[in-house]
Amino acid sequence: MRTFHRADQIKYDKVIRYLQQNNFARTQVQGSEEKSKAVVTPRAFGRMLTTREPRLRPYDFDTIRGGVFTGRADEDVLFLKPGDNFTLPPLDLTEVSALHVSHHVMGRGTLSVRLDDEAGPVVASYEFADKGWNYDARLPLPPTDGERRLYLEVAGGGSDGNILAVNAIGMEPKLPGDDPEQLERMTAFVADLMAAEDSVTTPVMVEMEGNTRRKSHVFTRGNWLVHGEEVTAGVPDLLHADSSEINSRLDFARWLTNPQQPLTARVEVNRIWDGLFGRGLVPTVEDLGSQGDKPRYQDLLDFLAVRFSEDLNWSRKALVRAIVLTEVYRQSSDATPELLERDPFNDLLARGARKRLTAEEIRDQNLAISGLLSQKMHGPGVMPVQPDGLWDNIPYSEDEWKTSDGEDRYRRTIYTYLRRSVVHPGLTTFDASNREVCLSRRTVTNTPLQALLALNAPENLDVAKALSEQVSDQPILERQVDQLFRRLLLRPANEEEVRVLVGLYEEASRDRGENEHALVVIINALLNIDEYLTLS
Repeated sequence: MRTFHRADQIKYDKVIRYLQQNNFARTQVQGSEEKSKAVVTPRAFGRMLTTREPRLRPYDFDTIRGGVFTGRADEDVLFLKPGDNFTLPPLDLTEVSALHVSHHVMGRGTLSVRLDDEAGPVVASYEFADKGWNYDARLPLPPTDGERRLYLEVAGGGSDGNILAVNAIGMEPKLPGDDPEQLERMTAFVADLMAAEDSVTTPVMVEMEGNTRRKSHVFTRGNWLVHGEEVTAGVPDLLHADSSEINSRLDFARWLTNPQQPLTARVEVNRIWDGLFGRGLVPTVEDLGSQGDKPRYQDLLDFLAVRFSEDLNWSRKALVRAIVLTEVYRQSSDATPELLERDPFNDLLARGARKRLTAEEIRDQNLAISGLLSQKMHGPGVMPVQPDGLWDNIPYSEDEWKTSDGEDRYRRTIYTYLRRSVVHPGLTTFDASNREVCLSRRTVTNTPLQALLALNAPENLDVAKALSEQVSDQPILERQVDQLFRRLLLRPANEEEVRVLVGLYEEASRDRGENEHALVVIINALLNIDEYLTLS
């Protein structure tokens, strides 16, 4: 999704307003596989300007002679040498005013457009010379009625290699109106907008329609170059669906939330239960199919799924509230040795949930308790403190980790900048994903490295210093320890805990000779105990 600079945004607004005022109802050429005529609304025209879609890709072209199509997900381009040519599929050109060719230039040459075939008249041409990437060329077309083919050919001199790479070709619908001066002005605005440099580009999924929709085939023996029978979108019949009715992403979304299809609600309820209890009603959260575990309480899962999709209207917040207010969730996690031996994984739900916090929750809890957590919302990713040199030896990159200043270094972990090759060590140490693959369920580990990080992370020291300042008003050390327990663990400290921490304080004070440092030491120890890092 493109975001325009201010001057271009003004042009965009004027084009949309012009279309609205002229009651724009024209034939949409791009999405007419059945050659039916559709109405192009201002909204559809605006989508063309902001996404440059729909367009035809090289795999949609009818005939390619001489060109090389890479056909890769990250580089769907058709490389062309002088003399190479290709033909577009039949299109109704009655309401098409121009072609938009997205391309890269690697040499000097000319792209010519002919009607029907190589012997047809030239209806448009484009000369290119400046080498570069991601150009958009607008090629105006003369008025043409009916369904025709377009034949495109590359010519050039002085080079036998590739001189042009075509990424996609879009069709610009004709603008309405009878005022030649206004039409010329709006057409110029459209040309400027299609070629404009984006202020911000946000990746979005745009569904292709008609001729622009990519066909899918079975790959014979797994070879993507050898296409077998064509296949269409659909879902298994056993999931209560008529595949003939699922023709778009919108149809699929409606099926996902259809009351007759209970899978979506069950999966979501199970994931939320897993997040709250540490183990789902179906333990294999990533697989509720025939290869996964059976539900421990089928009736409970079905009840919550129906309530989630009907009474709670798919509200996750309402579902979480309903679960945490139950007696099952609110009971104590304490267990007798006999109960632990009989039910080590709490399958009987005879005690409360007990699970270690996630990497993100641990960091955010530290910052929140100390008062350092920033309440700032939205915006780009930030770079909190991490060890120096982690980004120094990344191949083919000169990017640097620049620690954020001010409150940005203490923003919620969801805003931490993520780089898959070097994820922040505070996240990966506590089992967060490196985002290289989709992760359905995190594996919880318990390693010495986690304790080492919790004791020595620079950010944890900032947290400990902030907490020490908050309890420094207490006149005696024992009261400071008790206040820290109440703040971090939500309970008073017992005599044995006070005795141990006072001893640690005195030892640290003797080593460094600083009372402030000694208080930071005992706070840092509290940040690393199991009771603080575990939900119970």
